[in-house]
Amino acid sequence: MSKKQFRSKKEISKPSQANKKKRVIPTWPPLIIRLFLFLILNGNFLGIVYSQYKVYGSCGLWVGLNVWNLCLVFGGFGILLKSSLLTLTGALFEFFPTVFFFIEIGGVFGSNSSLLGILPPNLLSSKEILISAIVLNSHHIWTLFLFLISVTWSRSVKFVHYLFASFVAVALTIFSRFYTPLTCEVKPGVTKYLNINMSHEFSKYIKYKQAHRFDDETPVIYLTYLLCAYVFVFLLFSFLSLKSLVIFGTQSVIKQKSTKPSTDKKKK
Repeated sequence: MSKKQFRSKKEISKPSQANKKKRVIPTWPPLIIRLFLFLILNGNFLGIVYSQYKVYGSCGLWVGLNVWNLCLVFGGFGILLKSSLLTLTGALFEFFPTVFFFIEIGGVFGSNSSLLGILPPNLLSSKEILISAIVLNSHHIWTLFLFLISVTWSRSVKFVHYLFASFVAVALTIFSRFYTPLTCEVKPGVTKYLNINMSHEFSKYIKYKQAHRFDDETPVIYLTYLLCAYVFVFLLFSFLSLKSLVIFGTQSVIKQKSTKPSTDKKKK
């Protein structure tokens, strides 16, 4: 083989390698960024638990078992460890509360009353308290978008993720039913309404009467009703919504990357 032929083969191989690099979709960011996001999310979780502990004492610590707060822990570890399973579990837990949060805020400003129980009525007595309540619940907004971006980085949304999130929700709900109280006495004459994961009854702040139809039934009947709502309504809807969003986002990136080599060939 002559030197000219050898050089021409090298020149041909270079563009193909460059085109391969162009087709690569951005994946997980560097460790320092993932560690920063991990600290932010878990710091937010600890801040929620500590704020409840500061006001309600040991009774406030029970909120750490709430699925809607644990999404911060799952998502944080998922981003740090580059685990799409943990990240999507956090996103699934956070999706519905985020939707409820926006509905609730709209109802609050429209009628100054709690519609769905995200913000209890006693937090709506003044504008200052309302603002603090919104700030306390602001993680319902930004964490979902962060989890969406993270799942897009992993480019993996599978049915097993939905099954794992369902298993976690079922396990935590059953545990909350038998090992956490419905109310907790903060001090003599003062009680805090807990009802972690709605394991004892649908939240008393939810005004929709049909949701409370099984509140007074036996634990087996009520938990069956609640877990069906969790698994086949809340989580399934969240899974299908997130799957469609992530697939759409990933496909758009693939199309943008795949068009670049073709345009380069035309220029040549």
